[in-house]
Amino acid sequence: MILVLHIVIALASLGLGAYAVVAPSRLVLWLTGGLVALTVASGTAVALAAPAHLVQACWTGLGYLVVMAGLVGLAVYRREHAR
Repeated sequence: MILVLHIVIALASLGLGAYAVVAPSRLVLWLTGGLVALTVASGTAVALAAPAHLVQACWTGLGYLVVMAGLVGLAVYRREHAR
């Protein structure tokens, strides 16, 4: 069950991060950050529940964080330069 919740949260954060690039606002960026934190927390729980796949989970999580950092960084840049 936690794996399904983890996947849903991660996909929602990717979608909201992409939306934040198109229409950046303080609320959307705040929600995106919250979803990223929830994704990391649930991913940690999933990785601890199945330690045999720990290396794969860490690489996937690192890739996710790189993508989200890029999306959030671009959204913040667009928000600051839209003024």
